[in-house]
Amino acid sequence: MKFCTLSDRHSRAGGNPGPLRRRSAVLLWIPACAGMTALVALASPAHAAPSTNAKIGQMIMVGFTGTTPRYKGVQGVMQQLKEGSIGGVMLMKHNIVSRQQLRQLTSALKQAAKSGGQMAPFIAVDQEGGTVQRLKFTRYPSARRIANKSLSQAARVYDKLACELRATGINVNFGPVADLDLRGRANPIIGRMARSYGKAPQTVIKYARQFVAAHKRHGIMTAAKHFPGHGSSLKDSHKGFTAIPKWNRLGDELAPFTALAAGRADQRVDMMMIGHLYNKAWDAPASLSYTAVSDILRNKVGFTGIAITDDMEMGAIRKNYKPDTAIIRAVKAGNDVLLYANTITHSRYLGRKIRDTIIGAMCSANKTTNCITTQTITASYNRIATLKRRPVKASANCR
Repeated sequence: MKFCTLSDRHSRAGGNPGPLRRRSAVLLWIPACAGMTALVALASPAHAAPSTNAKIGQMIMVGFTGTTPRYKGVQGVMQQLKEGSIGGVMLMKHNIVSRQQLRQLTSALKQAAKSGGQMAPFIAVDQEGGTVQRLKFTRYPSARRIANKSLSQAARVYDKLACELRATGINVNFGPVADLDLRGRANPIIGRMARSYGKAPQTVIKYARQFVAAHKRHGIMTAAKHFPGHGSSLKDSHKGFTAIPKWNRLGDELAPFTALAAGRADQRVDMMMIGHLYNKAWDAPASLSYTAVSDILRNKVGFTGIAITDDMEMGAIRKNYKPDTAIIRAVKAGNDVLLYANTITHSRYLGRKIRDTIIGAMCSANKTTNCITTQTITASYNRIATLKRRPVKASANCR
């Protein structure tokens, strides 16, 4: 029987397994040829327990400008990955030119983190299909169109989509959309853009599970969005304050998120993306609310994975909160990862600024109120590290 080694693209977050003496996780060698399955693990460099500052860095994901390391924007995120100021990046359409260019870019990002002894980074993208897809090499149908197909047809579409992501070095897809289509075209960001699988929770659940399962087959992490539900809104949170006063009254909006948080391991999402959505049941946009994140998501829904904010530069946050206030509130709410598309100021070292803001808000002997505890940081870091280090099954025949 022939045994195949695991290359970079067979790792969950793309880290080269490298010499085993440098890694704390066990790398398994198993039959992995001709379409068989390979077990892979995102191993982390063996070193002393991380400092609080290092833990904070893992909680930050940023976007950047540029398509190759020749660009200053790429150089900036590579340096931050190396030093541990950030734990991941978000790719936008302006970062993507071709498959080969994208593979080279993601490889450089992974190598930057590895060179600094950091865990392999999250490399994320929005690739839903329909109007929301950053990779344009293949056109994929919208969620609404997918819902008109059989489950087996949906699985094939998403298998191809996930395979393409893996082949280009991406390891996180911000999907599936778990919002209910409750307002139709009156909802400018969900219904009008055909991003939901439908109005019925069970329809959304069964097709969202196909999305997740296909990605897991290729070692791609997923993030259900937009918790606790964007389907009843009449405004776009990208543009400004968005209230959802009829949340959970037009349909069971928590049902898809609850289903994706539990059930079979191959159909459970790794992350939940928290929307900037206001309801009087919580005290602020959900992404900044302890009630929404720590009470509803953690306790009511029972989600134990990573809570990641929607882009913190969206109008719902940027137009209503000072940057430092939003950062601190998001961490205190219970979010594990703060996401910044970095399309407003295009700051080359935005990650450092966010990290320093969190460090400055940490509790100390002289600061005991309205501050961030080390326990909060450690809990988030542990969830991130657990996901990054967890062995997963990945198809061995994706090219």
